[in-house]
Amino acid sequence: HAAVGENIFKLIAAELEKFEIPWDHCIAFGTDNAANMVGKHKGVIAFLRKERQAIHLSGCCLHLVHIAAKKGASCPSASIDEVLIDIFYYFEKSAKLSSVALRSCAGRSSGRC
Repeated sequence: HAAVGENIFKLIAAELEKFEIPWDHCIAFGTDNAANMVGKHKGVIAFLRKERQAIHLSGCCLHLVHIAAKKGASCPSASIDEVLIDIFYYFEKSAKLSSVALRSCAGRSSGRC
């Protein structure tokens, strides 16, 4: 499997080596929240932490919201209005999450979410 954590890690390590970037310059790893990326034992982050223990994992909060909304929308007992209101309040309670969401929307060509 090409998408297993170890194989992805090897690709990252090869690129760092190719561009002569030392491991201590790697401070964070941003990713979706798939198991092959964030898995504690076999995910990419597990292999990265063997090289750089202090590396920060930055999972995508918008990806988590998308998954929650998708699952919520497929649930017959939840109305789409309730799901959207829950998402709104999830972001409203945190200035940091609101900022992340707004920056994500700003990158879209339409300027809207």
